Amino acid sequence: MLDSFTDFDTGHIMPFFDDARFWLELIDEGGDTVFFNRFAEELSGYNRDLFLQNSRKYDVLFGDKTLGRKFRDKCVSAIIENTGFEAEEVEITTKSGHRKTISWSLSMFRSGSSELNGALLFGTDVT
Repeated sequence: MLDSFTDFDTGHIMPFFDDARFWLELIDEGGDTVFFNRFAEELSGYNRDLFLQNSRKYDVLFGDKTLGRKFRDKCVSAIIENTGFEAEEVEITTKSGHRKTISWSLSMFRSGSSELNGALLFGTDVT
């Protein structure tokens, strides 16, 4: 399980992740966010610190606790089943109250020893 994004090669990988022009999160096996890139902050309007290691993200972003929990459960199930998913379109609510449709994809993230550490959650604004 990931404790923080410092588990990665912060000198090479993390700047790329942080500067990517798509929503990128690293989530642990429990569905909690351990990294939230700058573009995700810009798109959502929320500071990453609000969501790190906090499952509240799903309630806040999805504007509906049922929808948020359903999406979180989908992510956790995909990690447990080692399957991932692609192009799952779900609306989020930005901090300013705007609705945006995000196409989400989830891929497994493994350490150098091939041990499953969680997942990469990618999002593209298709509004």
